[in-house]
Amino acid sequence: MTFRHVAALLVAVSLLSCASHSPATEVAKPSVPQTEAECSSRGGEWIFDGPQNVAKYCLLKTRDGGKACKSSRQCESECVEKESGNACAEYFSGCFMPTGRGTATECVN
Repeated sequence: MTFRHVAALLVAVSLLSCASHSPATEVAKPSVPQTEAECSSRGGEWIFDGPQNVAKYCLLKTRDGGKACKSSRQCESECVEKESGNACAEYFSGCFMPTGRGTATECVN
């Protein structure tokens, strides 16, 4: 085998290795509607935020809520750690605390 053959083989193996580690499971992070009209058009509910009821936001369900995940990159919203296993959050908004492991925990009120 010549140097060229070895070099070509190494390049091919490297490309295959990169392809196998590609973020194929990454999910696009859709924007959350900022107006009542946009929220309604996407099937969300325009509700008050917080105990003072001074601001409103769009309560919008994710399409992948409940799906098993290992990282928030695999979810439209967050990958929430649960005792029963990690799962994508049901809604875009909520009280999520990052774990530092690419996932989040959900606040309990």
